[in-house]
Amino acid sequence: AIKKAIELEPTDWRHWNVLGVIACSKLDHKPSLAQHCFIKSIQCEAKNVIAWTNLGTLYFNKGDIQLAHEAFRVAQSVDPTYLACWIGQALIAEAVGHEEAMDLFRHTTELGFHPESALGYGQWVLSVLGDSHKRDSEYFHYCIHQMAAVPSASDALTRYTGRIRTNPVAYNMQGLLFEHQNLLQSSVVALQKALFLLEQNDPGKTINDVRLNLARVFCKQGKYEDSVRQFELCDLGSSVEYMCIYGLALFHNNKLMDSFKVYQHVLELLGDNPRVSQVYTALGMVAYKLGDMEGAKTQLFEGFQTDQPSPKGLLALCALGLIQHDLTLASAVFEELSKQEDKEKYIKDILLLQTYKFIIEGDTVKAEANLKKEVQEYPSNSSLWSLLAVLILTQDQGRGAAVVEYASSALSLVGSGARQMESILQILGQLMAGHHHRHDKDKNALKTAQKVFHSNPGCKSTLISLACAVHAEAVIKRALTGEEGLFTVENGYLDISLKYGKLNDDLENWCLQQLIVNHIEERNISSVQASLTLLLNKNKLSPEIEEFVKSITMFLSPEMNETALSDTPHKLQILIICAWL
Repeated sequence: AIKKAIELEPTDWRHWNVLGVIACSKLDHKPSLAQHCFIKSIQCEAKNVIAWTNLGTLYFNKGDIQLAHEAFRVAQSVDPTYLACWIGQALIAEAVGHEEAMDLFRHTTELGFHPESALGYGQWVLSVLGDSHKRDSEYFHYCIHQMAAVPSASDALTRYTGRIRTNPVAYNMQGLLFEHQNLLQSSVVALQKALFLLEQNDPGKTINDVRLNLARVFCKQGKYEDSVRQFELCDLGSSVEYMCIYGLALFHNNKLMDSFKVYQHVLELLGDNPRVSQVYTALGMVAYKLGDMEGAKTQLFEGFQTDQPSPKGLLALCALGLIQHDLTLASAVFEELSKQEDKEKYIKDILLLQTYKFIIEGDTVKAEANLKKEVQEYPSNSSLWSLLAVLILTQDQGRGAAVVEYASSALSLVGSGARQMESILQILGQLMAGHHHRHDKDKNALKTAQKVFHSNPGCKSTLISLACAVHAEAVIKRALTGEEGLFTVENGYLDISLKYGKLNDDLENWCLQQLIVNHIEERNISSVQASLTLLLNKNKLSPEIEEFVKSITMFLSPEMNETALSDTPHKLQILIICAWL
C-alpha cells in the first residue's frame, strides 16, 4: 500500500518516511532500504524534522555515532522543540560517556513526556546520587540541587508508570527517588509493585536488589519486622552496608543477640577498614540495650582506640561515662572530640554532655559560662542558643527573661520549618518571667502560645504549652476581674491532650496534675476527686507525684484546719515547666 502511495505521490515526504519506518521494523528489517527512504523523504522536504530524527536513529542503531549525531543536530536546527531528536543526542552522549548526557535527558523531560527520556533521566539522577565521590562537588550541587533533579525525575517516572505498568525497573527507580524525597510510603508502594512484577516473570538477580531496597525503606519507616522479613529473603553476600541495616532492623525488632552477631560478622569483613569504629559503636549500642554496661564500655573503648574513632562512638562512650559518673573517662573523650576535624558538626552534642558533666560536679555557673563561650565562637548556631535557654530554664527558674532572650536569638537563626522547640522555650521563658497581657499586650505568653499552636495544631507539645499559657492568664484575669471562663478553655485543651495526644507517662502525669489544679481553681471538688483517681491508678508514681497526691488529699480532707493547710507543701502553684517528648 505504501509503495502504491509513493507511485501516486512520489514527492510526498510522509510516504517515504512511513516506508522507512516499516523497513526498520523487526518484521521487515532492511536497513539499506530504510536509509534510502529517509534520505528520499528529506529530499522531498528538507525541513523535515521527523525524517532527520528517524535517520539519526537508524545510524545510532547501526553504531555509526558520528552520522547519527549529524542527523540529530540537523533535526534540532529544524525544530528545537522536537523531543525525539534531543533524546537521540542524549543517547549518543550516554554511549560515548559525555558529561552532558544528564543535562540532555533533563532537557527532554522539560520539553515533554517520552518513555525513553523518563527512564534515561531517572537512571542518570540515581547514578549521580549513588556516587559518593561526587556528593561534595559543584557538579553534584548543580545537577541535583540547583536543577531540582530528584523531584523532576520522580515526576517523569510517575507519568511513565501511569502509562506503562509492566516495567519493574521503572517502579524500582521510582521507589528509590521517592525514598530520596523521604516519601517512604510511596516508595514502599512502588517497590512492592516492582517486586510483584518480578515474581510473576523471570526474577533473575534483579529481585534481590529490589528486596534489599524494600527492606531498607521499611527500616527507615520504622517497620522493623517487615524489614527483617525482607532481609531474610535476600542474599546479603558481603555487602557491609546492608548487613549494618539488617543489624539495625534486628536491634529495633528486639532480636538483640542476632543483631550482635550480625555486627560481629561485619567487623570481621571490614578488617582494618577505617569504618570499623562505627561498627564498634553499633556493638556498644546493642550491648547497652542488653544491659551489659561493661560490655558496652569495652566495645566503645575499642572504637575509641582505632586510628579514626567515630565521633558518634566517642559521644556514646562519653555519655556512658557520665551515666556511671566516670568523669576521668568523660574528660579523656572530650579531649579526643576536640581534635575531630568535623567538631562543629557535633558541637551541640559535645556541649550538652559537657553541661551534664558540670551539673554532676555541681558547678552550674561553669556550665553556663562554657556555653556562653561557645555561643560567642559559633553565634550563628541556633541549637547552642536553645541549649543555653534550656540550661537556665532547668537550673535557675528565676531568670525567665534570660530564657526569652536566648530563645528569641535562636528563633532569629532557624528557618521557618524548624522553630517548634525554640518557640516553646520562648513560651516557658515568658511564663517564668511573668509576661502576661498586662505586662505586654502583644508579646506575652498567651499570644506566643497561640501563634505557635496555629502554626502546628497537630503537635501535642504546642497544645500543652498553650494550656500552660491559658492557665496563667486565667489566674490573672480572675484576680483582676473575677472572670473564670479561661479555666474551662484550659480543661478542654488538657482533655484533648489526654484523650488523643498519645502522651508518654511523664507528660500524662503532668496533664493529670494540671487538671487537678485547674479543678481546684474552679472549686469543682467532684472533678478533682475523679482526676485524682486516674492519677492514683497509674502503676508507678514518682516521689514528687506522691507528695502532690498527699497535698491534694489533705486539701480534700474535711478535718483539715488552717494550721494543716499552712503546713502543706505549696503544690498548687502554676505549673509551667512541661517535659518535652
